[in-house]
Amino acid sequence: SDTPFTPPPYSQKRIMKSLERSTAWLADLLRSDKDGNARSDSTPNDRLNVFVHMVGAQDVRARRAFAEGLVETLYGPDLELIKPLKTLDEGLFGYIFDLVPLKGALAGARGEESHENISELFQASLAPLPAQKLRIAHSPQSPHEILRLIRDVGIDLLDAPFAQRAADLGIALDFRFPVLNSLPSVAQSCPLTLEREHGRRDI
Repeated sequence: SDTPFTPPPYSQKRIMKSLERSTAWLADLLRSDKDGNARSDSTPNDRLNVFVHMVGAQDVRARRAFAEGLVETLYGPDLELIKPLKTLDEGLFGYIFDLVPLKGALAGARGEESHENISELFQASLAPLPAQKLRIAHSPQSPHEILRLIRDVGIDLLDAPFAQRAADLGIALDFRFPVLNSLPSVAQSCPLTLEREHGRRDI
């Protein structure tokens, strides 16, 4: 998709151009097979594993409009382009959200990027779309953000660079639910980390 990477905030004209380009590129991708041949002999179930990046920057209406365009039944020349599909969404396997440019757009437009703002934008994109398709989010910043995206938006898969960075440093992330402080009996059964001579504990 066409994601603006110039400094935000983005004008309405730039956001609309992003939507139009993204829709056109997706239609072109679904129109062709891997060899560039028309998909006239394929069926809706014989689809590529296509995930679309949801666009619309910080604009709730633009995000909703892009999503609605995916499930809208096409007619005339547009329908001929993607036959036998009737909507662009029929050719999709799921939806992707990249948090880095989205947070940048929010910070540039509203001066903040709270979880409530991000959830509102995700929900605007996902409301018109089928719930059974995969929802992927790139670059959550913390385990807490991961939990909020699962709870509030229904994200299925997350690509978390902080987990990779921790692994590079030899740190294994291990979480227990519910939170141990709320269940003393569970906390007592968990082994404590090793305390070193200088009084510090292992990470």
